[in-house]
Amino acid sequence: MNLHTYIILCLLLLLSIALSAVTTVPSVDLQRYLGRWYQFAYFPNNFQPKDCGLTTADYSLDKKGKIIVNNTCYQDKAGNIITNLSYT
Repeated sequence: MNLHTYIILCLLLLLSIALSAVTTVPSVDLQRYLGRWYQFAYFPNNFQPKDCGLTTADYSLDKKGKIIVNNTCYQDKAGNIITNLSYT
């Protein structure tokens, strides 16, 4: 297969992916989503240090029904805890 054919096939694949419709679910059962979640892998982000470990995310609802996310991790072997609270 020559380079031009390969490029055309890749472009056709990308076009077909771009044109496929993205659908969302009609509803989410928040009670099943709430609680403690454990992280076993992650992509680097702005609220978590690079060497963080034993990370959890606690999801709860406030009085208005908004989701509260409390992220916790241990930064080092001394057990220093880092927490980050956010609202959605």
